[in-house]
Amino acid sequence: MPDDSNRGHDAHGLLSDGPLLDTNAVAARYKRSPRTIRGWIMHGCPTPNGRVHLPAMRMGRTWMVREEDCLLFEHRTRPWK
Repeated sequence: MPDDSNRGHDAHGLLSDGPLLDTNAVAARYKRSPRTIRGWIMHGCPTPNGRVHLPAMRMGRTWMVREEDCLLFEHRTRPWK
């Protein structure tokens, strides 16, 4: 079974220059609970075309999401906006 600790990131993508958001910040951005955000990271967000995972990396016990990954996730889940 593959390791999901850096879902969506290779070794070079982990230390990007963009801001990192924790699940609380992402939850506030999307007006959802941090638990929902962790669900999107682990299990994906349901869309008409299948589930879309929110790329994130684990830093200790905290999931961190890059700002650019939030934008990509928004496009993948709501491409019409």
